[in-house]
Amino acid sequence: MIQFSQSRFTDTTFPSALLPFTKDAVFFDIETTGLSPTSASIFMIGIAWWNGKDGIACQWICDDPSPEGERQLLSIFFQTLDEKGAHILYVYNGRSFDMPFIQKRCIRLGLDFSFKSYQVIDLYRELAPYRKLFPLKNYKLRSFEQFLGYGRRDKLDGKALIRLFFSWTQTKDPASLDLLYLHNLDDLRGFVHIFSLVVYIRFFQGAFTPVEIRMTKDLCQICLESDTAFPVPVGYEQFGMSFHGEGRQAFLSLPIYREGIRYYYPDWKNYVFLTEEGYAIHRSMAAYVDRSHYVPATQEQCYTFFKPGENFADDPDAIRKLCHMTFGSFGFSGKPTFLDTFRI
Repeated sequence: MIQFSQSRFTDTTFPSALLPFTKDAVFFDIETTGLSPTSASIFMIGIAWWNGKDGIACQWICDDPSPEGERQLLSIFFQTLDEKGAHILYVYNGRSFDMPFIQKRCIRLGLDFSFKSYQVIDLYRELAPYRKLFPLKNYKLRSFEQFLGYGRRDKLDGKALIRLFFSWTQTKDPASLDLLYLHNLDDLRGFVHIFSLVVYIRFFQGAFTPVEIRMTKDLCQICLESDTAFPVPVGYEQFGMSFHGEGRQAFLSLPIYREGIRYYYPDWKNYVFLTEEGYAIHRSMAAYVDRSHYVPATQEQCYTFFKPGENFADDPDAIRKLCHMTFGSFGFSGKPTFLDTFRI
């Protein structure tokens, strides 16, 4: 037998510019009795979506830890996605865990369900190029929740949750059921909350406007305005270059050398450094150089120069180009798959 719970929640910190949650977009998260789909099973599934004002969460839990109970659980999950007309699924590390786990359990249970008809957006992967922005020990969901100040009520870890589930299947204690629901609901709410991290991705993909530039003999300082306020202040420094973002403002500070402003190659591992000449060349050119004359290049050795023209400060397109080049030097050059789903 499958038990069901539906709840409504409001996240007042969620940026209004990031409300793409039409009826065809759904978050989901699963709870399992272990990490291996060959020996463990799925006992709870939660989904959430945005109705334009509030978050709505639906959760199903199987009170019978048997193959038949799990079949019912998975059938209800896919049936609900179909009934809602879901086409976009948001997951956090779901491409590595949730989805393969579900797929393998469906095969073992003889169920003909798959994710082939859905566009799946894994925020864990989308954030990967920008991790240097976030001073975290790891990039688990709870770490980002804490970074953004999300107040999680659930205190159970994975092992405690599994023990509680098996205990509840025997006792049917209502308080235990509430704790099981709370754990999954907090995962869903936390995921919705950290979705505001998309603001940083959108910014580095071009959602900003240059508002001021100051240039001296040795320094170029650019002030940018983000289309959406940053959830929390962030900063990054590399090779004398620095970035700071807070509120809707961002500041980029770049040293100016005699030859111009340095642009560091994002793919620096594909370069070698010519020890006598003192500069880096692409590895494909190294075939024409004596092996004793070069060594693997370091990131700091791999650069060329951007030379601002006389009218650079009055050319927004040139300023944006320099910003994008610098963000590329930082490694902030990921290409999110979900930007087209935003109706902003």
